[in-house]
Amino acid sequence: MTLNESETEINTTEKRLNDVVSYFSSLVFDPKAPEIPESIAGIPGTQQLASTLIEVREALAMSRKGDFSYSVNSKGFMAGALKHLQSNLNHIAWLARQVADGDLEQRMDFMGEFSSAFNSMTERLAAALRILNEQKDQYTYRAFHDQLTGLKNRAYFDEQIINEIARAKRSNSSLAVVIVDVDKFKHVNDTMGHQAGDMLLIEIANRLIKGTREIDTIARLGGDEFGMLWPNYTSNKQHFSIIMDRVVAHTNAYFELEGSEYKISLSMGISLYPFDGDDPQTLLKIADNSMYRAKGIKETSFVFASMDKLDD
Repeated sequence: MTLNESETEINTTEKRLNDVVSYFSSLVFDPKAPEIPESIAGIPGTQQLASTLIEVREALAMSRKGDFSYSVNSKGFMAGALKHLQSNLNHIAWLARQVADGDLEQRMDFMGEFSSAFNSMTERLAAALRILNEQKDQYTYRAFHDQLTGLKNRAYFDEQIINEIARAKRSNSSLAVVIVDVDKFKHVNDTMGHQAGDMLLIEIANRLIKGTREIDTIARLGGDEFGMLWPNYTSNKQHFSIIMDRVVAHTNAYFELEGSEYKISLSMGISLYPFDGDDPQTLLKIADNSMYRAKGIKETSFVFASMDKLDD
């Protein structure tokens, strides 16, 4: 080989080397993958290496968009690592979907610090969700319960009377609406203090619960006024007499206040669906009027607006 021929071959080799470096640099750094130059296409192993790098580029581009469904056809360490990464990313995506759907019991057992961070995140989310659920339960309870007595409140009572009227219509049964007022409650507050008055209201609430059924609604409507709903009755006087007697037996008794016993009486007025009306406003008004008529009786008593309309 002549000197000129040697120099030509060296120059050709240098150019091909430069083309190899330039091409593979472009595969690594450039946004768009270039075509493999003809000058290096015939070099053994070049096509395989280029194909592997192109697969890596496509996999990374898809992963950046959250798509981990890329295919890996090449062989070797890099392809194996890429498949393993794909498996992990798919599992992470699945875990994230489970957490997004509210399943906070998922745990990750690979990828080191990332696993710890993910597991810590799900634990914090689970704890936050428990707190939110507890707060929701508390807010729901407070929205429909009287804070002093623990009974249902006026908001619940007003909603429940609508539901009970609708239920009575469907079952062709009666519904009793009862308004209860504590006689001379102001005197208790003025002479013994508000704490004694509060204790009296709590005890009255407990006795009303004992004198009624589980299906009955008992609510504190405000101040010293209570409301009750007695559903699922027929129009038989005896049925109402039984529950009225039971309520009177529990409430027409002495109450212990600050170590002393006091006789407290309650005035109760009753209206009855469907005899006295078929809407909440009418039934509440008639029950309230009946309650004021009951105040003319010294002992704990009921005034029943429609007793004469019931069957014997």
